[in-house]
Amino acid sequence: MMPNPGDLARRARTTLTARPVQQDGTPGPRRTPLAANQPFRRRYEHAVRLSRLEPRARLVALTVAAHADYQTGAIPASASVGVDALSRACGLTAMATRVHLHALCADGWMQRTEIGRGTRVQITLTLPAWYQDTP
Repeated sequence: MMPNPGDLARRARTTLTARPVQQDGTPGPRRTPLAANQPFRRRYEHAVRLSRLEPRARLVALTVAAHADYQTGAIPASASVGVDALSRACGLTAMATRVHLHALCADGWMQRTEIGRGTRVQITLTLPAWYQDTP
């Protein structure tokens, strides 16, 4: 039987355990990062999964990563992803996709350059400082 919203409201709330916080105040990773000699895209996807990104932002990050070069994390201009195509692949609106792309860029997950009139985007995946600095 499918629960209704009233059933969900009566369920006991679970308590979340906090992850360790690093000296600079950013949350530490849940597990040890992959070694630096691993292919970049594999390290990037691992970092996204360890992160505390909002689920839709995580979906956008992993969908963009699927288009990136496995070794370098760069997305060549020939394989650049349009916002409309990216939003269809994620099942989000174009505006929601843009919001998540901007948030990912601001948080250090990628560098984004719009090509033309903003319909195509050149993206380079980057790792945030908290992931790179972890031993």
